[in-house]
Formats: sequence, C-alpha cells, structure tokens
Amino acid sequence: MISGFQSNLHKIKSVLLFNFDRRSRFADNLRPFSKMVHKTLEGYEEFKEFYENIKTGENVNFYFTGNKDEAGVSWCPDCVVAEPHVKAALEKYSDSDSKFVVINVGKREFWKDMKNPFRLDTNCKISVIPTLARWKGPQKLEGDQLTKPDLLEMFFED
Repeated sequence: MISGFQSNLHKIKSVLLFNFDRRSRFADNLRPFSKMVHKTLEGYEEFKEFYENIKTGENVNFYFTGNKDEAGVSWCPDCVVAEPHVKAALEKYSDSDSKFVVINVGKREFWKDMKNPFRLDTNCKISVIPTLARWKGPQKLEGDQLTKPDLLEMFFED
C-alpha cells in the first residue's frame, strides 16, 4: 500500500512539475543562465509603474512580447521564433549590472488595437513585437532582427 501511495505521489509530482515548467515565465526560465536581474511584467500598467521608478543611470533592457497561452506558447508567431535566440544571447552576453524585463503586452486583440497604450506611450515607442529595447538608449531590435546573433551581440555588448 505504501509503495502504491508513493507511486501515485510521484505521478502527481511529475504532472505538477511539467505544468509548472510549461507555464513558467520567460524571464524566470533565464535565471539559471544569465547574470542579469530578471523580471516579468503583465500589461501596460505594470510596465508604466516599473519605468516610472527606474533610477537615473540604470541599464534596463525591455523585451516586449505577446502573452502566452496555457501551454506556454505565445499567440505571436514572431515572438515564438525570436525567444530562443534572445535566451541564447542573454546566456552569452548578459552582465550583472543590467536588468532584463519581459513585458507581456496582452492578448492579440489588445495588441492589434492601434490605440493601445504601448503604441501611444512616447517612453516605449513600440509598434512591433517582439521588440528588445534599451531604456532611454538608441539600442532597439524588432521582429526578425531578434533572430540574428550578430545584432543581438551588438545590442548586449553596446
């Protein structure tokens, strides 16, 4: 009886761990690989609150991406393609003096609205996802640029 209980407990634990891994956040998955401080923000309000508290001189990199579904897959196909390239670049080029912040911009319908606050806010100036941008800096990569290792290297080395 105990061995049957332990077997069932092991199965439940495996399912829970699998579901946790599938639903985990992009930035959380990076923690073991990168020296940067990571954070994930949900939507515009969290993004705005975060950027209003950035200290002068802080090196903050924002990665704007589409929200993920229950299986951990973004509705944005370009975001799905770019994600492994961005993760690989972070593993190689990140430094402990920087922050990497993932912003889930919302569902497809919200993002496609040309009046959504991400598109209108002059502080972020994004019109494409995925976008990787340095706060108050000229560094910015959009769309398929995020699949190019040389551009990602220049982004993080600059």
